[in-house]
Amino acid sequence: MNTHREMKSFLRRYNNWNWNWNLDSALRYEKAISLINKIKPITIVEVGCGSRGISAYSRYPSFGVDIAFNEAIDSGLQRRIKASGTALPFRNRSVDFVISADMLEHVNTTMRAAVIKEMFRVVKDNGVVYLAVPVGQESEYADRKVNNAYMRKYGISHPMLCDHIKNGLPQVREIINVVQEETRHKDWKVKVADNTPIKLWELTLMLFGVESLIPGLRHFQRPLLKSIYPILRKIKSKQNYRIVVYASKNMES
Repeated sequence: MNTHREMKSFLRRYNNWNWNWNLDSALRYEKAISLINKIKPITIVEVGCGSRGISAYSRYPSFGVDIAFNEAIDSGLQRRIKASGTALPFRNRSVDFVISADMLEHVNTTMRAAVIKEMFRVVKDNGVVYLAVPVGQESEYADRKVNNAYMRKYGISHPMLCDHIKNGLPQVREIINVVQEETRHKDWKVKVADNTPIKLWELTLMLFGVESLIPGLRHFQRPLLKSIYPILRKIKSKQNYRIVVYASKNMES
């Protein structure tokens, strides 16, 4: 009996460890981690963080804001707050670094601008706003391709991609226009970068999400992918899954 409980405990710990890092999240957080390591913000807020967030990739604690959390997942350095991205529970200009990574596609199109405006409301005058967002028709096609494969195998929509398909992905100008409007009267600069080749994103989801080739491969995604992450992160493409938009007063930070 003790051996059985110990095995269950080990498997639970391993599962948390395995999913506390994944390639897609590592890529979309990469520039944010670089910025955080340089400026060492006191207060980090992640909007739409899910039950794992940037704190799994950074040594800095963060306030994770979302409408729900999986309490079975260890929160680690994430300080969880249940709230909406359109009504962040923080004072005006009180946050050093505010980030949203692959969240805007999960909300209705009419709410996206409101979320971005809330992020700018709470950020300090010398802070940073960071957005990572899947965009465009090619990314929508990749979403549908992976989701169709998932449905054929499991009979249901992929739990992450169903919102992407229902809401539709943002367009590049849709996001950039809102950010530029919010920074128009600030002495801030805005930078935009492509992030994650579509083919790499699609292949990773097919192998470790759908498990299209090897059943059970998802249980080894961290040891397999993290070991080659330094190589994968250098892959470049003309067609990328998402953009990263970040804005601050001192862009050199």
